[in-house]
Amino acid sequence: MHPVVPASVRSASVEAEMCLAVGAPNACGVMTRRAVQSLCENKGAEGRDLFAQLKDLKNKQLITPDLHEWADSLRVSGRDGAHPEFPEVTADDAEDGVKLLREIVKCVYILPHDRAEKRRGK
Repeated sequence: MHPVVPASVRSASVEAEMCLAVGAPNACGVMTRRAVQSLCENKGAEGRDLFAQLKDLKNKQLITPDLHEWADSLRVSGRDGAHPEFPEVTADDAEDGVKLLREIVKCVYILPHDRAEKRRGK
């Protein structure tokens, strides 16, 4: 993963990928959620829970409305994976979650870094 991605986001993302690879979709859902929550913490999101923190990032325009929607779907998937009273995360949901997480990380960290490097002539 790109070195500009904070360690907490990177480690949770890598663990989500590992969970997907070994066929542990519930665990994958939990780890994608953890990565999103780590992103919120890194970006200084305010709010009492992940739902409010994601809304705060959207309101501050640190994430776009479509990224907010994607991140919120990972929040729900993580809840489902962690709590037996909710539906289990399917293998397809876990795979989609990892793909969404990759895009969120790319949009929030990697693309801004790459654009800044180009502006500096690197």
